[in-house]
Amino acid sequence: MKKINSVTDHNQKEVNYIKPTTSAKDQTKEMDFGEMLTSEDVKKRLLLGRSKVYQILRSGKLKSVRIDRQYRVSESALKSYILEHESGDFEPKA
Repeated sequence: MKKINSVTDHNQKEVNYIKPTTSAKDQTKEMDFGEMLTSEDVKKRLLLGRSKVYQILRSGKLKSVRIDRQYRVSESALKSYILEHESGDFEPKA
């Protein structure tokens, strides 16, 4: 169950927020991403060039996390991306 707390912000207004009852340790257990891949790993697995990989990452078509200046992609996100494009709905540009 979530708990509602209220605090006063810098403009002296009362702000309500919901505090999750699960700890960060519990949330980490729920997330099972498998291995996190670098853009170089994605490039090798998809047999694409560096520019094309970054284009896909920036577009959001391949779900990723950006840590500092580097992208990280979960195994499950890469599998989902491949399955999405494997269905035959994807038509390359002429």
